[in-house]
Amino acid sequence: MADLRDLVRSISEADYWTQLRTAFDEAGTQWRAWSERNPFLIVSRFVTKAAAAAREEVAAIAASGFLQYAQGLGLTLFARSQYQLDRQPATFATGRVILHMSPVVAAAPIAAGAAQVGTPGPITAQSRLFVSTEAFTLLPGEANIVTFTATEAGDLHNLPVGASVDLKTSIPGVTASVAASGPPKVLGLGNAALRLFAAQAGVTVVFVDPGAANQALSVTASVPLKRVTVSLATNGASALISTAAQVRKEIADRINVPASNVGAMLLAAQLAGDGTGIVQAQTLTALDWTGTWIEQPGYTDQRDPSLKQDCANRFPTLAGGGGDGAPVSTAQTDDALTFWAKRPPAGYVRTPVEQVRIYAAIDDLGAVDGAAVLAVLAGAAGPLSPADVTAVAANFESPRKYSYGVTLRTISAVAYALAITGTVTIRRRSGRTIPEVQAAIAEAFAQWQADTLECQIGGLIDHTKISAVVINADRAAIQSFVATAPTSPIALNFKEIAVPNLAGLTYVFDA
Repeated sequence: MADLRDLVRSISEADYWTQLRTAFDEAGTQWRAWSERNPFLIVSRFVTKAAAAAREEVAAIAASGFLQYAQGLGLTLFARSQYQLDRQPATFATGRVILHMSPVVAAAPIAAGAAQVGTPGPITAQSRLFVSTEAFTLLPGEANIVTFTATEAGDLHNLPVGASVDLKTSIPGVTASVAASGPPKVLGLGNAALRLFAAQAGVTVVFVDPGAANQALSVTASVPLKRVTVSLATNGASALISTAAQVRKEIADRINVPASNVGAMLLAAQLAGDGTGIVQAQTLTALDWTGTWIEQPGYTDQRDPSLKQDCANRFPTLAGGGGDGAPVSTAQTDDALTFWAKRPPAGYVRTPVEQVRIYAAIDDLGAVDGAAVLAVLAGAAGPLSPADVTAVAANFESPRKYSYGVTLRTISAVAYALAITGTVTIRRRSGRTIPEVQAAIAEAFAQWQADTLECQIGGLIDHTKISAVVINADRAAIQSFVATAPTSPIALNFKEIAVPNLAGLTYVFDA
């Protein structure tokens, strides 16, 4: 007996031709004797082509009436008509690229849009390219962190941490890299303000007034405390005299001295004004850290499974606590909270959230709390920025989307630095270069990270699958991969998400 699955199933031209030949045989028609120019054969093949095309249209139309089977344009129309939801549009990846300038070249002012970086090797249709969005000045011997945006929309530009990139613009003595970092923290006001970038999680910075006369400017770091202390210079009257430009230069100089440990705490210090202002004492301040170089991940047009999830979660929002005028229910559902977490926040054209994990009865530290609900958010490239978390958290309010008496905490997933190390052996006869293989592996891990089944908040990382991602990135070129990490499964904690780091991969050619 036929059912819905038969109605939405496509039938190929070959299947129709098989059915027609069977009918010819049953009727005793000697069709095997027909030549290729026989009009009956020509008409028969035309009929099978037309039947297959018509069946494809019927199947697509039928499937578009059911959420389980709808796809593509049919799903877009179905979601709009039945759930009042639009497929969210593609966006461009934006991130923090480190440009390091040799100490033996001169400073170089660069206009906005004048610098370009991308995956290594000559520029081709497969290259992933990024252009600078701001004017900046490269300083000799220093790391300069600059915001770049992808030249094309999509998630293939969400390169993993440590992926190989090079400078496509000719600037002498400059190299490019994408390292784990976080949004800059601005300390100070006006022309005395500085932008500081953390080199790891948990770093704090304090600006100290020594309270004594004729003190020199100094910068020190405590590894156990993850703290950078800037002791400001004073004059004979014990007044502070360090300008922002002087403090920035002193921090940059100390970053370049490994024994100071400042470089283990800070990636860079940049001016937020013109640098002429006198820096004032600042209380202990925590720097932001996301564990990825990406500020805003790139997305393709919302994929079918994600849109289907939004549609399926739409109805639970109507049962109370949905913000649609119904009374708040006694217990909100996980599905309803997931729906609101994935809605574009005010001012956004696309939600930064790709996956959500809802936990009941625990707080953000994992402690048991019967009146707590925790929403852990992640994007296509891992953790969200603090600004994105704040924007998404507002989706749950005005009107309230969760039950009375419940404390809802909304946080970003925490980056688990997934170091992928080992030796990739390339077949010489493949004709591939090392940069081409590096680019293929980076793209493969961008796709892996965007796969919410493989890369889950609080999930289990199968080390054998990680090795498979490397080899399958370009099977024609990659002969083998001998992994040194990871070598066993990794169980993430409840709020962690994996952020691959490819900096430890080495590449060799076979003998």
